[in-house]
Amino acid sequence: MGFSWDSLHMRYLRAVLIVLLVLYVLFFEPFNLEVTENTFDLFGGSGVVKIVLIGDTQDAYNHPQYFQRAIATANAQKPDIILIAGDVVEVTDDWDKISLLGNLESRYGTFAVLGNHDYVSFDCEKCTDKLVSNLESMDITVLRNENRVLEINNQEFALIGVDDLWAGQSSYENASFGISPKMPKVILVHNQNSMKNQKLEGRNLILSGHTHCGLIQIPFLTDLFLRWNGFADVVGGHATVDENTELYVTCGVTPGGARFFTRPEVSVIYLE
Repeated sequence: MGFSWDSLHMRYLRAVLIVLLVLYVLFFEPFNLEVTENTFDLFGGSGVVKIVLIGDTQDAYNHPQYFQRAIATANAQKPDIILIAGDVVEVTDDWDKISLLGNLESRYGTFAVLGNHDYVSFDCEKCTDKLVSNLESMDITVLRNENRVLEINNQEFALIGVDDLWAGQSSYENASFGISPKMPKVILVHNQNSMKNQKLEGRNLILSGHTHCGLIQIPFLTDLFLRWNGFADVVGGHATVDENTELYVTCGVTPGGARFFTRPEVSVIYLE
């Protein structure tokens, strides 16, 4: 029994569609950067503070034109502050490849925390310290279980930077030392699980990365896989933790090798 033209035609069509899908997943979506916008009530509706959140830049520096576009996209938002949610590099040995981050521009500064990849090095002593030194030479303040009290547009709030959980460095207690529990707080972490079971008072916004939103988003399955493996309760986007605390997880900037329904992201966060 021979093949009909119609069945042969359908096989060719399926093959073409598969090739196009693979090309999209590997070469288009990983570099199809998007800007998202979200507003959070931190000050009771008075005043506006504009934050740009980027995370998981990782090996973006291996694609200089794309990395430069990501930096330019962040600057184009004209933020009050820029926050980097960890995994600045893919491995800590690459600490000297991130010079484009020095082009970040904001009114009141750029702040970063470290992620698990920022502690991964191969036969390199003190590479994490070299990474931090390099970032700070570019006027990027690295918060390693530290905080800053900021006053922007007549609004005072605490920026609390929590170090990485998987590296065994996370301590919210140390990071929030000296901060009144009732002060509005922006808590910058790489891994949202750093804040599990923390009892927070006042108004709080947790900003994190780490998940890359799963990279390949298969409805229901991706989220379940990451949750079952203890990777994240919230794979990406906005979630309400409790009546005082909200969470936003950015999809990250790294191309990640492959992406599907998880475009790399520059997140604009408005605080009101």
